[in-house]
Amino acid sequence: MPEVSETSPSLGSGQSKSTLGVPITRGMRNFTEFIGSGQRHYGIDGRKKMMLVQLEMDWTCNFFLWKATQWGDRMRESLVKHLPGHACYSGRQSQMYSFLAQDAQAAFQDLKTGFIDARDE
Repeated sequence: MPEVSETSPSLGSGQSKSTLGVPITRGMRNFTEFIGSGQRHYGIDGRKKMMLVQLEMDWTCNFFLWKATQWGDRMRESLVKHLPGHACYSGRQSQMYSFLAQDAQAAFQDLKTGFIDARDE
């Protein structure tokens, strides 16, 4: 899958696209507002909230990496059994989950940097 240039004319300043072509910043602006509303509703303090969000980000990345490994194993099994169609499909699924993991890690890294900056204030 071709990489998308970060200097694409369709993007505004300060925005970048993921390897799948989806703007990383789309929906992220309201993320902290959404989490803040949960904090008020459930009475979760800021430190616990940040810890939970960071854990959820890590779980998401780990899930995508696990699925990529799982599909990669299926691809290898299909190659041993001489099933090229199955191997091709499994390889593509593995690649898709790898891309999802990369995109999630990139998007979450930006958020984690913001969390660290917010703690310093």
